[in-house]
Amino acid sequence: MSKLNHTARSTNVRNNDSSCEVEACDPDCQEPYQPALAGEQALQWGDPWTDPFYATPSNFSLYSPGDVLKFDQVDAETLRNSSVPAGMNLWRLLYVSVDTNNQSVSVLASAFVLLPYKAPVNGTFDLVAWAHGTAGLAKFCAPSNLKDLYSTVTSLFHFHAPFALASQGFAVVAPDYAGLGSHVENHYVSYISHAADVTYSVETAQKALGDLLSRQWVLIGHSEGGATVWKTNEYLAQHPSEGFLGSVAVAPALKPLTYIPHAWELAASGQTNDPYAPYALAMVAKLYPTINPEDYLTPLGLARFNLSYTGCYEVAYVLHGTLTVDELFKNTSWVKSPEALDWQENVLSASSKKLAKPLLIIQGTEDEACYDFVAVDSHEELCEAYPESDAHLIIYPGLAHSPTLDASQPVWFEWIRDRFARKPLANPGCSKEEVSPLTDQYNRKFP
Repeated sequence: MSKLNHTARSTNVRNNDSSCEVEACDPDCQEPYQPALAGEQALQWGDPWTDPFYATPSNFSLYSPGDVLKFDQVDAETLRNSSVPAGMNLWRLLYVSVDTNNQSVSVLASAFVLLPYKAPVNGTFDLVAWAHGTAGLAKFCAPSNLKDLYSTVTSLFHFHAPFALASQGFAVVAPDYAGLGSHVENHYVSYISHAADVTYSVETAQKALGDLLSRQWVLIGHSEGGATVWKTNEYLAQHPSEGFLGSVAVAPALKPLTYIPHAWELAASGQTNDPYAPYALAMVAKLYPTINPEDYLTPLGLARFNLSYTGCYEVAYVLHGTLTVDELFKNTSWVKSPEALDWQENVLSASSKKLAKPLLIIQGTEDEACYDFVAVDSHEELCEAYPESDAHLIIYPGLAHSPTLDASQPVWFEWIRDRFARKPLANPGCSKEEVSPLTDQYNRKFP
């Protein structure tokens, strides 16, 4: 298989070609690939291509951004075969967002809404929006299509924040990002598009549940979601949303074209432990016809990339991250190409912009995916450009990508509650602090 599977690239169709699998994945590769694939498939409720919930209505052109198309509660029997904690209520939401490259174009997006067992005394839940990290490129990787809502799906990351939030009495709305689940093109790490998806998921959830949800809302996310909430805060300075109170960016994946070469440098001649580079290359190629992945990926890299569409993040990690740079790429110059740099600046909105509301940034110093120096530099850049910003950065020494989300939970819970309580910021303006662990024997590693 010497050519990129353009059908898989553009439509996210499952690739079940056994000859491609053999060519891409030898017996040593099959050993981790097969259990990773089986584990991910076992957690999928179905295939969005055949699940009528995700289907585009024939009269879609009559709808406008912010319209609710479908709002379906997941029944109790189905929830029994899931990882959703006992007592919680789950809905799936199909709504209209916008293509941020062309505000006049409506796009179909999906989300889930998670509510606690009982309503609060005043009858209205405080609403928190959750922005998820990298789930994969295929449509069936949408968190709303997963039995655990992408909250325990992989041994590599544990995005269980939605369950934690709901267990503490918050209502949670969590967009899949358009193109995961819904039948439109998926643009991974397209943060301005993700910002629109987040904003309209909140608006449509509020419409669907009425007075059960507060008009005020706070946003939190991790990794890809961490960058999404940072950029959503900037987006809302230009496109105000009623009731937005602030956002929490944990381990934000702000600048892939900085992370990727650094990962290659750290890998030297060993395996990259980096599943993201082929994803980024594919996204650049979608928008810039002058970039052809076949000019940069090796034949093995092409084959592994095509095979990665059979699964989600963990499958991609097994297929991409276990290769060396030279095994994956025959030419790495694309990361410095004008097309890639334009993609990062204009599609990801890499440069700092004015914030709408307060921003809390949380970053671990041992982050193996989103290196700490990028968050530190981006915070400094924001504060230099907009010194009036309320942007507080907290550094967690010794913690890696996912452990930072877990260890900082008491801090971000308190920060979120304070926003709803309208308490003054404990650290107003642009500020930074480094916390200290209680002892030096804390658990540094996720399972």
